[in-house]
Amino acid sequence: MTTVTTLHVQGITGIDDVARVRAALEGVAGTQEVAVELRAGRPAQVRVHSHGLLDDVALRAAVEDAGLTVAAVDVAPDAEALERATQAAAMQAAHDSAVRAGGA
Repeated sequence: MTTVTTLHVQGITGIDDVARVRAALEGVAGTQEVAVELRAGRPAQVRVHSHGLLDDVALRAAVEDAGLTVAAVDVAPDAEALERATQAAAMQAAHDSAVRAGGA
């Protein structure tokens, strides 16, 4: 089971900030992978992948120690199952639409 914890982080403006936050979060016990998505005019999305729930107090502290601010935290336990369910629903909707249009 893969858990994805998404931190919405304020203050990431460039590659140096990305490197700092990645290094800080990779030091939190249980972290498997860190991905950072910069978003113009909004807090960056920092996704922390793990094999279980992480201590979000430790995650917040790591980000703050890197000189940045966590605006919000979202946790998706069993993220792979959620993604498969979302894809299955989209495929079913496309199939249903094709059947209604006479394409199947």
